[in-house]
Amino acid sequence: MFSELKFLLGVLKFTGTPFADDDQIESTAKPYLSVAYRLGIINGTRLDSGLYFSPKEVITRAEAATVLARLMDIGKPVSSMHFDDQSTAPAWAQDSLAALC
Repeated sequence: MFSELKFLLGVLKFTGTPFADDDQIESTAKPYLSVAYRLGIINGTRLDSGLYFSPKEVITRAEAATVLARLMDIGKPVSSMHFDDQSTAPAWAQDSLAALC
């Protein structure tokens, strides 16, 4: 007999990811990334050769803010916030950065 938790953890252990660089992702991280992707917390980067997670790349402030805002279910900011390097942030991260400032 398995508990629900042990069964689920066992199943998720063998879950792959939708990322083309899946072979570069630690096996213990794959279930978390797969769930995070399915929940829309992470999207990866679409290139001509597929969707990539790039696990060895350093996360940018824009990427971290976007993940946190999605996790916290923060929508668009209610007020306009400005920060010194705002013009260097990608358009897709502007709302998340402003919401967390």
